Order: sequence, then structure tokens, then C-alpha cells
Amino acid sequence: MSKLFEKFYTDLVMIDKKTVSDGLGGFETSLVEGVSFKGSVVTKATTEQRQAETQIGQATYTVTVPYNVKLEYNNLFKRVEDGKIFRVTSDSVDVKTPSVATFSFNQVTAEEYIGV
Repeated sequence: MSKLFEKFYTDLVMIDKKTVSDGLGGFETSLVEGVSFKGSVVTKATTEQRQAETQIGQATYTVTVPYNVKLEYNNLFKRVEDGKIFRVTSDSVDVKTPSVATFSFNQVTAEEYIGV
């Protein structure tokens, strides 16, 4: 039986940085899809904050994932439904449910990732 918050989960996939030879003795870094997982990604801004974010171009999101998914600062992941990539701006060990709770999840903050 799933918990209510799990109804909001969507498909997410980790984005890993991979270095490959550039064929000229150097290397380049590319982004590749890694492991898939479930989670929800929602904006945590008030209306006023969203208006300010449109001016500075940076929205803040709250990401809720199952307890066994550990996201770390600077991890990248993609929301499959729209292809939007996010960069984690906190650690999942900072916000998690207490061990005595009858449900469990971790939360991090994230921002949209633009560019490599």
C-alpha cells in the first residue's frame, strides 16, 4: 500500500559526468544517464518568490525521494516527463523522516541546471 506522498512520485534518472578521450590527447566531460529512481520535484516558492525568481532566472525546488535514495550536494538528475535537469543544492542526510515514523523519505533542495 503506497503512502499519499508517493502518489506524487514521478520517474527521475541520475545524470552522471563521464570523461572520455577527445582523440587529441586530452579529454572532455559529457553527461550520461545513470540509474532510474522515483521522486517528486515541486517548487517551494511563494508567489512573490516566483516573481523574483523569473527576474533572476533561478527557481528553488523541494525534491522528495524514498528513504533509500541518497542525493548529495551537486548531484544532477533529470525529470523524465519533461527532460528538465536539476542540480541538488543540499544533502538528503539533512532532511529525512525520523526512524520512529510509520513512513520514510528524504528531501533535498534543487535548482534547474542549465549548461555544462
